[in-house]
Amino acid sequence: MAPEMEENKEKKKAPEIPEPIESDYRSFHARERANIRALGETTRVLRDAISQARENLEETPEDPEWDDFLLEEEEEEGSREDRALQRGGEEPEDVSDAGEEEEAPRVRLRGRYRRGMVVGVLVLLFALIGVVYVTTAVVQQIYTAVTDDSALRAYDEKIKPLVMQDPKAFESWEELSGETVLTAAVWQEILTGDSFTYDETGRTILSYARVLKAARTLFGPDCEIDPSLLPADSYISYEEEGNEFHITPYTDTDSFTPYTMEESRSGEEILLRVGYVSAMDDWRQEVSGVEKPTPVKYMLYVLRTDEEGNTYISAVREAP
Repeated sequence: MAPEMEENKEKKKAPEIPEPIESDYRSFHARERANIRALGETTRVLRDAISQARENLEETPEDPEWDDFLLEEEEEEGSREDRALQRGGEEPEDVSDAGEEEEAPRVRLRGRYRRGMVVGVLVLLFALIGVVYVTTAVVQQIYTAVTDDSALRAYDEKIKPLVMQDPKAFESWEELSGETVLTAAVWQEILTGDSFTYDETGRTILSYARVLKAARTLFGPDCEIDPSLLPADSYISYEEEGNEFHITPYTDTDSFTPYTMEESRSGEEILLRVGYVSAMDDWRQEVSGVEKPTPVKYMLYVLRTDEEGNTYISAVREAP
């Protein structure tokens, strides 16, 4: 029994055989290389995130400089060398393509910002040109409205036949002499008519009806003319046989011409302050540099409108 007990005791004291330990160098190095790759990928992701955040914070992105590319390439080369040493001298992985893929979006993004800035500048430039053009047009229209005297010059044409006769103040055409009414009516037709006939001596022929119509255009629908009131020495003569007037050629350059200064209204009346410009005025002589005449006197012309909407001279008064 003793030998068996001894044998059993020896068996109990015998050390247990440990599990076999993996001592393969290649397997250990493969795991380390996988860990290093995972760490490098994590570092790259973090670096991309930081770069993206920096670009978003930049207010005015600038174009990448060549120095930036060189520094980044040097950093990439250093990283590849470090990873190669950690791998035990193995060939560094070619990450140039990855670097280019990372850098290309950044360059394209900055180029897009640059194009956007150029487009924005062009839009602002065209907007500025538009503002300048509109402002100039508005100023020009205001200036034209302020300086436009075409309406006043139209009054000049209407009252000129009477201004040429230099009448005294009156409140009705009936207060005027028959010669003044007839002469003004004849000049009204000569200045505004479009067709005329002439006699054998070259005098202009105007029918009685034509002169009467011109007189009513000047003095209103109730105006009448009396050929018998013409003086014998007048350049206007009346022929009873043809019921027509014969007018000897005559110039208006020796008479007054109107220059309406102001227009105002009082009820149904249009009041015109009219300047009488003499034949010797530099403005009428077209002297260079003279833009406006210098009237020798002023009269107030009162206009009214008949039922058909025609404006006529109802009175002439002394200007205040």
